[in-house]
Parts: sequence; C-alpha cells; structure tokens
Amino acid sequence: MMTKKLYRGVLLLLAAAAVGTAASAAQPGREPTN
Repeated sequence: MMTKKLYRGVLLLLAAAAVGTAASAAQPGREPTN
C-alpha cells in the first residue's frame, strides 16, 4: 500500500515547514532570502 509513503511525505513536509518557520522566527532582523 502507498499510505505509508504518503504519511511519511506529509510528515516530512510538516517538519520542513516547522523548521523554516522556527528559523525565520529566530532571525526577525534578517530579510527572507527566497
């Protein structure tokens, strides 16, 4: 079944989003590079 792969992909996306928001929140004085 593909449900495990989908679940893992969603978790990875959520983790990446959380890391991105945490990094941007930790550096409020810097401009976003993207």
